[in-house]
Amino acid sequence: MGINLGKTTKGLLLLFFLTIQLQAQDPHRIRLIFAGDIMCHETQLISAFDSVTDNYNFNSYFKEISPLIQTADLAIANLETTLPGDTYSGYPAFGSPDQLVQMCKDAGFNCLVTANNHSYDKGMAGLQRTIQILNQKQILHTGTFVSQEEKDMLNPLILKVKEKRIALLNYSYGINAEFDIPDYCINTIDTSSLSRDIKQAKYLNPDFLICFLHWGDEYNSKQSQSQQKLANWLHKQGIDVIIGSHPHVIQPIEIIKNQNKEITGITAFSLGNLISNQRFENRKRGSILEITLNTSKNNIQIESVIIHNTMVLREPQGNHYEYRVTLPFLPSPTLPIADL
Repeated sequence: MGINLGKTTKGLLLLFFLTIQLQAQDPHRIRLIFAGDIMCHETQLISAFDSVTDNYNFNSYFKEISPLIQTADLAIANLETTLPGDTYSGYPAFGSPDQLVQMCKDAGFNCLVTANNHSYDKGMAGLQRTIQILNQKQILHTGTFVSQEEKDMLNPLILKVKEKRIALLNYSYGINAEFDIPDYCINTIDTSSLSRDIKQAKYLNPDFLICFLHWGDEYNSKQSQSQQKLANWLHKQGIDVIIGSHPHVIQPIEIIKNQNKEITGITAFSLGNLISNQRFENRKRGSILEITLNTSKNNIQIESVIIHNTMVLREPQGNHYEYRVTLPFLPSPTLPIADL
């Protein structure tokens, strides 16, 4: 059974989407969308396969949230699978058809981060082909790399949005592999590497710095002490926004304000799952974080922060399931819980 929003709620959502479409056309405002984990378990693979066309179809996934995503100037999510080209599989060694990332692009995601514990699930060939397909489909990406030269070029990834330069960094606590891989393949979390990369990012003179981190404890709805400590340190190094993934459940969002009540930093410790087959109630829920930047003054200012709560619905369709990410509630502004 789907969620019945009712006429009033549907009308309010329509008004909301029309409003953000007008905002997206404002040359002095940049709308950023951040989403959590994009996963593809075995049941999803089975359900997406069409035996008649011998092809995969994931188009139902983001149909309901694409109007929101497509109005963003920059929409980023965590791709927690690989694109091996064949031998598709779910947990524990994720490998998905190329159609999955084509669906992400069609829905409005123009950037995917790839550093997570499943980046090496299909070995070096899987890591390299994932990057190759993202390049072919013209989807921006960072976090994993095929060579040191590519890492030097894409780490940090500099994104030019409405004449402003946004630097994007991406790291994981590690990978699910018991053997060494070349250091350049995946960014891993350690303060020496982070410090070096942030200095390099600042050398490139960005207007805004974002760091995606694959960290924390799985299925824990509170951030760990190590997450909090690292987040505090990163903000002191100059990172404006931190986006977390890996716990597969929603963790708190902290908003830091200065003495003038201006937002100076945001940490989303975990946005949870955007799409997966995990069926525990808290793992079906996620958050899409929307941040609007005002560029009308000399310095970029964070103007507003909105949380869009999502839920993964899995509905029987004959001998398979249809998956849909829904927006079951109206968006709400976050409340600051940290003032500096």
